Amino acid sequence: MIPKFVLGVCLAVLMVLTGVSTYLYIGTRQSKLAAAPLKPTAAQPTPRGFQLPGTLFVAQNGALYSLSSGRYRQL
Repeated sequence: MIPKFVLGVCLAVLMVLTGVSTYLYIGTRQSKLAAAPLKPTAAQPTPRGFQLPGTLFVAQNGALYSLSSGRYRQL
């Protein structure tokens, strides 16, 4: 029979190897197409977009933006 200490060490090594290999496998399955988001002022909504009454305020990376009349403005 295998001593409990040896069994514990073997299981710990197996858990570490399984975790690392899973992490590496999932890392290879991610898309390389993701790009950093543009500032809202760089891309305007399409004219066919929803026209909402009032002003919508958005925060991105610590900057505040307002969407009013289909146009973003940095505050």
